[in-house]
Amino acid sequence: MTDCYFVYPNPDVESVCEWHAQEIEKLTRTEVASAVAKGRHLIAVKAALNNSRPVFLQWLDWRLGCCEETANNYMRLARFIDDNPNVLEKLRSASLGYRIARLPNELQAQIVAQGAFTEPEVERIVAEAKRREWTEAMEQHLIDGHPDLATRYGDVLYYIEEAKDDPVLAPAAAELYEKHREEFARLAERPVVELDAEMGPRIELREPDRPRPLLAAGEKFAIFRFDGGRWVFHSPVPEWLEVNGTLLLCRPDSLDGPVSRALQSAAWQAACREIRVRSLEELAEEAE
Repeated sequence: MTDCYFVYPNPDVESVCEWHAQEIEKLTRTEVASAVAKGRHLIAVKAALNNSRPVFLQWLDWRLGCCEETANNYMRLARFIDDNPNVLEKLRSASLGYRIARLPNELQAQIVAQGAFTEPEVERIVAEAKRREWTEAMEQHLIDGHPDLATRYGDVLYYIEEAKDDPVLAPAAAELYEKHREEFARLAERPVVELDAEMGPRIELREPDRPRPLLAAGEKFAIFRFDGGRWVFHSPVPEWLEVNGTLLLCRPDSLDGPVSRALQSAAWQAACREIRVRSLEELAEEAE
């Protein structure tokens, strides 16, 4: 409770709000069920205060020392669980529940339908939605944007260039570029190979007829596929490994839990056996 001042509008409202505040104070655990219960109590308090945001925020600060963001997390989660009661036992953490509850309704419905209640699964669904929305917007711009065809394609080419720096959008940008690359080049009055080199990224092989294993490390990672004598950008990943044009392994984004760690270890070992090295260190040396 802080030093700010709050006056209840009448004794009935005070009785309701104080009861809920006391119940909230009993919920000291951080588990999902406790967060949902806090959210339900806060929803009731806000209703008792006529759903007035300024009054509710003042009460939160005065009575619970709670900020609006925290309260909204609790309330959104409570509403989400009330709409999907079977989800409560499947959520592993309140923080994941807060994230899901902030998503648009259509993504929430997809997560519930797929039973996608882990961080990597939620990340996948959100990323897929972002890529889908971006691609649809770009394709639509090519159809009915500026009346000048070259301007429309120029705009989209600019957006593709921007999207290359976004780990989520980069695969969609690469796919869209590959789909329209010849038209991009024609309208820009440039050779396709020249535009390819600019839009890249590309890796020049020292031995074009015999791709060598390549291990990339740094702030940004990407998958490349071998296509007609050159490495062609495919998609960004945390780390990547490709041998003779075939993708052997993408490390999982999450190392959450023994299953993910075991899967990762087994995959790296299989990749190393495939090219007859014993460790990642040898693999790096082989790539050099």
